[in-house]
Amino acid sequence: MLDDAASEVLDSIRHAFNSFAEGGIKDLYYFQENECWYPKIVLRQVVDIAEIDQHSDLLTIYRGCSKNEFMTQNFGQSWSLKKSVAEGFAYTNYKYQPWFLMSDRLVIEAKITKIGVLLTRLSHHESEIIVNTSLLSNIMRCQGDRTNRSRSRFK
Repeated sequence: MLDDAASEVLDSIRHAFNSFAEGGIKDLYYFQENECWYPKIVLRQVVDIAEIDQHSDLLTIYRGCSKNEFMTQNFGQSWSLKKSVAEGFAYTNYKYQPWFLMSDRLVIEAKITKIGVLLTRLSHHESEIIVNTSLLSNIMRCQGDRTNRSRSRFK
């Protein structure tokens, strides 16, 4: 009989394989579980960016994250074209997770050119954009952030 921790890991691996079998790397990335143990999916090349064609070359993108992610600039690849979506990820979506602490959360914005975009899902309610984080610029804490109203700049 497996213990709970082993079951969680095996269930996560099963979920990852099923997602990949259904829709390849796109579904593997889109349906990864961030609330528990899960294989970390990192994209390194362009997968599908057809939805971005109608947008300007320089994009403003947003991310809800921890203060540590902002300070270390070790950013995740998932961002949104909508600030409201980033606010949800900062303050609401994970609020029942044991690690969640409201005072540790914030919303950031950055600029990226289309060259840095690896995958898009703009028709989805999250207006999700997956980026090469090494190409981010003008990274700053959003004005009106719930934990601090100032703008801090990086890069």
